[in-house]
Amino acid sequence: MKLILSIFFFLLFLNNSNAQMIQSGRAIYSFSHIKDTLSPANRYTEEMALFFNMKQSSYFSYTKFYGDSILQTRFKIVETGGKISEEEFKEAVKFKMTTPENLYFNFEEGKFVFTHPWIGETLAIENKADIIKWQLQDSTKTIEGLICFKALCRFKGRNYEVWYCPEIPTKAGPWKLNGLPGLIIQANDQSGSISFNLKSLNYSKEILSLINPPTLVRQVSQEQFNKLKMGLLQNPQAYINAAVSGSSVSNSNDKVEVRKTDASAPKPKSRVNNPIELNND
Repeated sequence: MKLILSIFFFLLFLNNSNAQMIQSGRAIYSFSHIKDTLSPANRYTEEMALFFNMKQSSYFSYTKFYGDSILQTRFKIVETGGKISEEEFKEAVKFKMTTPENLYFNFEEGKFVFTHPWIGETLAIENKADIIKWQLQDSTKTIEGLICFKALCRFKGRNYEVWYCPEIPTKAGPWKLNGLPGLIIQANDQSGSISFNLKSLNYSKEILSLINPPTLVRQVSQEQFNKLKMGLLQNPQAYINAAVSGSSVSNSNDKVEVRKTDASAPKPKSRVNNPIELNND
């Protein structure tokens, strides 16, 4: 126990030293999720990016970001008179389901903003950040050359085991898992349905621009956003038509109204029976 504490405090010293040199960093995680418990072998996988510094972080789909970058590069080649092969074109335009939301945490202010693409615009919803009740453990292990410590928590209905590195001075972590004295390197829920594993880590002496929330968005409350989602789920085609025409959706800051055109329209069936958030605990 004394040895563990000695190592921990030594790493905290390194943490403070590193803080003077590292302004920000970028971590890429491999995210895995069993969305349908009836098909456990069919795991959803995606690469996610975490940009961080000591005060804030942003988390988004690296798969989408990388795909968009390829598409933009290919289009620029064509626009300037260049040519691309059929294989390059197919690679650029092929569709892959990705996580639509981006998460932005401000650790000093205790808040987070998530942005969500909507019909013709991007919505931004600000919330108070959850305070996770972490249980710090004595166990250590080395992951990708980093000395990591174990921590446990119950969050959003799941029990998580995570490994964090005090050597990296940030409270950041993948998804909404954060608040530890060091970057979260690995996280798994007890059921085996959810996992986040660090794939790569890079540091920068400059503040990364993608760490800040976008400004060209429409601010809505959580209640307004929930109402928009409910309207879309209850009558997707009518809602999309109304939103595109602009005749049946109110975009005022104090009210968001959805008018159904066909109450008898069938509701879409979800293929997700095991969401990442089981409840608000």
